[in-house]
Amino acid sequence: MEEVIRLQSSKRYVNGESSKISPFFQPPSESPSTAPDTTSSETQTEEEETEEKIVKEKSPSKSPIDSTSFSHLATEVEILTAKCEELEAAKDAAFDDVEQVKKYFKEKLRQTEHHLDATTFELERVQRENAELQKTIENLQLQLRHSSLHVAEEDNDEVSETQSE
Repeated sequence: MEEVIRLQSSKRYVNGESSKISPFFQPPSESPSTAPDTTSSETQTEEEETEEKIVKEKSPSKSPIDSTSFSHLATEVEILTAKCEELEAAKDAAFDDVEQVKKYFKEKLRQTEHHLDATTFELERVQRENAELQKTIENLQLQLRHSSLHVAEEDNDEVSETQSE
């Protein structure tokens, strides 16, 4: 009920039918410690009466100052509302941009991890191949030494044979 009264008061204020009192003005309520025991219907009735008294005490005025300040305030409200909408749109766009950047970097991370896995696999393959080649080199060096020793022994045998002749 209180909200309805407030809305009606706001409507009268906007239409210039009420006093200069703000549509959002609410008479101060008594603090709970000093408030007499009343039912909610009595409280609503008192508030309605207070609102009606305020409206009756003030005669509706449509002075140029009131309409100018009202139109100025209405313009400010429109401007601020437009700015709020722009900021909301900017916030949404920024959020979308952040989401796009997240997606981009997640994809880049996935690609980098894939490349890292491929590189690691290739490195392990090259290391295995290198180890096999090292063994092959060692075997060939060992064979070369044996061949060299064998050739040297044969040469020594030939030299010995030639010398004995």
